[in-house]
Amino acid sequence: MAHKKTITRALNEEYPQQVRGAFAAVLRRITVQEPERLHKVATVLFEEAEKGNLNAINILFDRLDGRPHQAIEMSGNLDVKTEVLSGALERISKTIEKIRQSEQPT
Repeated sequence: MAHKKTITRALNEEYPQQVRGAFAAVLRRITVQEPERLHKVATVLFEEAEKGNLNAINILFDRLDGRPHQAIEMSGNLDVKTEVLSGALERISKTIEKIRQSEQPT
């Protein structure tokens, strides 16, 4: 269990978004090249949910139905908030493009 916590902490707290994006790209590549590995993971997840593991149940529902939408109330200067969101969307687009380029065979 300690190993899992170390990986989670590394991905969620210590490493920048680019590393998480690269990690996701590797996972996508593995699932395309070896789909039986993804099938094994999904089977274990489903079996855990059937045993009553709430984490597994939540993961399944999140993947099947999507996470519930959260309402956000905005007040104040909406022009500034729109500018911030626009900048964030631009950075996300650039990151996605970098990931796509890194996935292309060289």
